[in-house]
Amino acid sequence: MIRVILVDDEPFLLQMLESSIAWEQYGMSIIGTFYNGKQALEYIRENEVDAVICDIMMPVMDGMALLRELKRMDYPAEFVVLSAYRDFELVRDFFRVGIFDYLTKIDIDSPQTAEVLSRLSLEIKMKKSAGNTEQPLASRLRMLLQEEEGREQERVRLMLLRIVNKSYLSEFNAFIGRFSTERKYNTGQGEAIFLFADQQASQRKMEQIADEMKRMPYRILGGSSTADYPERMEVLLEEAEKAVNYSFYSDEPVISYVDIPARESNVQALEPVALDMCRHYIKNNLSQGDRNNVRDKILDVLEAYRKWNMPYSELKEGIRELLLYLNYQLRDAGMPESVLEEKTENVFALLEENDEYNKMKSLLREHLQMLCSIDPQSGTEGLVERIRLYIDANYDKELDLKSIARKFGISGNYLSRIFVKENGITFKRYVNALKIDKAKEYLGGTALRIGEICERLGYHNVEHFSRLFKDETGFSPSEYRNMGKNENMAKVTK
Repeated sequence: MIRVILVDDEPFLLQMLESSIAWEQYGMSIIGTFYNGKQALEYIRENEVDAVICDIMMPVMDGMALLRELKRMDYPAEFVVLSAYRDFELVRDFFRVGIFDYLTKIDIDSPQTAEVLSRLSLEIKMKKSAGNTEQPLASRLRMLLQEEEGREQERVRLMLLRIVNKSYLSEFNAFIGRFSTERKYNTGQGEAIFLFADQQASQRKMEQIADEMKRMPYRILGGSSTADYPERMEVLLEEAEKAVNYSFYSDEPVISYVDIPARESNVQALEPVALDMCRHYIKNNLSQGDRNNVRDKILDVLEAYRKWNMPYSELKEGIRELLLYLNYQLRDAGMPESVLEEKTENVFALLEENDEYNKMKSLLREHLQMLCSIDPQSGTEGLVERIRLYIDANYDKELDLKSIARKFGISGNYLSRIFVKENGITFKRYVNALKIDKAKEYLGGTALRIGEICERLGYHNVEHFSRLFKDETGFSPSEYRNMGKNENMAKVTK
């Protein structure tokens, strides 16, 4: 049995978590509940724990402090964060330190919870399996296949997804969680696999996932293949890996193995260490505003790999990945996303038309020089004011920082910084304050029910709205309305 502890400073939530989830269904048992990280840490030091499901904000020792201490101890338990709202910013720092995934408190009985717990159970079982020498993803695939009975003669399709930039890891995990199927595994580290029966339904499901990928504000690579079950499992995964690699320089979001040209069938990724070093260099130099050094470094990498006689297709694949990462960093620095997409799509198309190193180097140099010459703040004059006016006019919609940033062609991080700088208040606080002011008008001037007011303000959960209202005003919506009625009565009696 997998040993799980729950950590939260709200006794009611602890009780709900323990009683409302069928833990035994996931092979889990709750062996302890604690009100803060210190209590949990004291228990962990004396007992074996496989998984910690923990709140973020707690007295004495919060969730981040507990996570860092477990990392320092090199304690092997998996860590899952409990988040109050569906706000990726709250858990982003936890992903950077290293967690398995997160759960949202208000949707604890949702399919996302079931999906995370299923993956968590499989991950811990994998870690406990002794003597397993297979590659991790192959091992997980094998276990996923073994859970299905009576399918020995089935022909299956494997769909492999891999995120390019792990800065979007939390969004990727949420994306995978939206597709409800038991024959799915998300590693939690930027890779996921789906298994489908070779039927029309599986084709529709794969097309649905591919269509969703096109709308993602970040890049996911998709590959697929088919094989007889279960004898060719390793071949199935190997072919899907090749399809993912090839999708680096294809316009299609998902590539089937049979669609890869024969000359590209053995394409491999650039040495990961070299790419990571170059990404690190890009990030550090852009933070100092030195785009010329970034340009020269990428050209140096291109020249170094040419000297090592790297195949042209592999070289092109690695350069594409670096350019995508460069785009991400430039967006974060404030460069308009529309400009970056237009220029990058153009250079990618030209790279596809050429299979010669010197032409590639020339195209790349021109592209990088063009990026160096663009003012990163171009088109941003009066931007915050335009965004504020848009928010004021659309208070009745669900407004989140990332969707607004995308609408105005900038990154979420950049919008967050300039919004605070110009308004002296965070984006989220501004939106909440605006909606609460509108809520006060509805409560004092209409007979609308609380649920109706909630919907008119773009909230989908009355409990969440009520909590925000009380945090801002000190009163629940009902208390605020009754207080207004009492004031009016007092005026009448005078």
